[in-house]
Amino acid sequence: RYVLRLCTTHDVPKYFAALLTYHTRDAPVQKSILAPIGSDWTTAFGAFAKAFKAKTKVDWDERLVARRLAGEEGVFVYTPPKMGEPRGELPKDFEIGV
Repeated sequence: RYVLRLCTTHDVPKYFAALLTYHTRDAPVQKSILAPIGSDWTTAFGAFAKAFKAKTKVDWDERLVARRLAGEEGVFVYTPPKMGEPRGELPKDFEIGV
């Protein structure tokens, strides 16, 4: 299982980082820094979106579209957050429930 994180500081100006961890039952957690702490938004989000696409075969802006790629095991399936939990920034003109 992969866990992809986009982190931000509370400082002004804001700094960002993108991190990827891989978890298995049989081996230690593997950690990768995709964009180091102190990165600007463009760098960190670019690394995050690139890793998301590499691991899921889905563009970040298409993540909310229901899908399952035929014939592939372990593909990305979007599960929306529970009601009231943050959803992040949505693509322009996206309507929930479409």
